[in-house]
Amino acid sequence: MRRTDDDLVQLSYRIAERQLADQVRAALGDWQGLASAHLNVAPEDIASLQEELRGPYEMPLLLLLGQQLAEHPSVEFGGANPKAAAEWQRVDIGGVTERIPSSMTVYWDAGMVASAPLLFATWRNTGARVLVVRSAPADTEVAQGYLDSLIADARGPDGPYRGRLLRASWTGPSVGFEVLPDPTERRDHLMLPSEIWTSLDMNVHRMFARMDVFRSAGLGSNRGLLLAGPPGTGRTAACRILAAELLGTATPIFVESKVGEYVLHQLYEELSGLGPALVLLEDLDLLAG
Repeated sequence: MRRTDDDLVQLSYRIAERQLADQVRAALGDWQGLASAHLNVAPEDIASLQEELRGPYEMPLLLLLGQQLAEHPSVEFGGANPKAAAEWQRVDIGGVTERIPSSMTVYWDAGMVASAPLLFATWRNTGARVLVVRSAPADTEVAQGYLDSLIADARGPDGPYRGRLLRASWTGPSVGFEVLPDPTERRDHLMLPSEIWTSLDMNVHRMFARMDVFRSAGLGSNRGLLLAGPPGTGRTAACRILAAELLGTATPIFVESKVGEYVLHQLYEELSGLGPALVLLEDLDLLAG
């Protein structure tokens, strides 16, 4: 079949359109080219730092990253894979729905979160949160400082989980934290003998109030109190009242029995950045046997 001039023009147009589309896809898929343009260095000179974050501090880190993005509304970002779009997720944090970044690359300009331009990328891979910071070779210390500070802030006493009511649950290989709504229970909501409240005040409130004195004397600040009794006697309610009274001063954490059974040691390691903490072990009889 003989093609007309119009057919040839249309064919040439479709070929040119396809070539342009291929060039665009290639450019979007070339993270090195995008990084090179942002960092103003040759692609082969880009320095890259990578770390995997496991455990319960993934969500605090994403919350901190979301706060940084909110503080810099002009920052550019895209997908962790340049061919993909940035991914967000909605999570319930203490009864409030938060929108947090899940998988993306952030193109930080100099002066935003560090003294030098940086690329920060994050995504989940086989159970771990992958963190990558790319920079010019001369700015590797700046990049390392930003990555370290982000992780430290997520784990530290000023992190978004500090002073909140948490639940620790067993997520298979590790322990996971969930922020619960602030408790509203008060002492006048629960009828308990006065001697029980006196014992709770002595062993819980006074312990937190005198913690510095214990430490300065070289004494340990870990103490335990056992609440025993049949169901319905107010043990959980008393714990929630204590949690409400200590909220902000300490981090109250309700611990499911499976955490105590399988990863109790890891739980206390993870709490190092959330202390002082009020650890409430539920169903201790299931743990102790």
